Amino acid sequence: MKFNLTIKCILIGDSEVGKSSILSQYIQDRFLLNSFSTIGVDFGTKEINISYGGDDYSIKLNIWDTAGDKRYKSIIETYYKNTSYILLVFDVNSRASFNNVIRLHNSIRDEYKKSKFIFVGNKTDVKNIHNKVTEREMSELSRETNALAISTSAKENHNIHGLFKCVYTHALSEFDKIPYAKKISCTRFNNIKVRTERSSYVYNSQNEVDSCWCGFCKIC
Repeated sequence: MKFNLTIKCILIGDSEVGKSSILSQYIQDRFLLNSFSTIGVDFGTKEINISYGGDDYSIKLNIWDTAGDKRYKSIIETYYKNTSYILLVFDVNSRASFNNVIRLHNSIRDEYKKSKFIFVGNKTDVKNIHNKVTEREMSELSRETNALAISTSAKENHNIHGLFKCVYTHALSEFDKIPYAKKISCTRFNNIKVRTERSSYVYNSQNEVDSCWCGFCKIC
């Protein structure tokens, strides 16, 4: 099947913050009560058909779930490359995991400027009033980092689909900014739709003639 957009996402953060549960809930619509820590990386895909801006799109989400154990740090870092959306997951009941994703974001944001960062505060279903990361703190973090911050509960399936809807609707909005695109073979956007109003094409930032011309795929 041809897709208008293929979007690569990666879930990163400490162990036991619920990254695998978020993936399982979104892909399989189930919560794994006794899940094991991810070893290295795991992977899931989701296909979506959506109408946007008067056009119909077929989208494929490739979602990588990564281990929180520091032993796999060097392996995980290889998956950051060409990732469209980096989801920084923390447990809203663990201030340490919150501080760790902030530090992680600060350490990689300059190297991966083309990626969109989203902070994900998971486990909102746990009733912990003593050490909880508040919605206000997440709003302040969003404002300071210019990144989205979203609260979720994988256990209760709260806002999980909303999280990934933010991903693909943002991608569609960026894609829709391209005024004219030539239908080409591109490894990131396999079937870019033809805009036939004019014979103008969008090039990448380097304006190289031998580039893929899509202007958005980050591999140029």
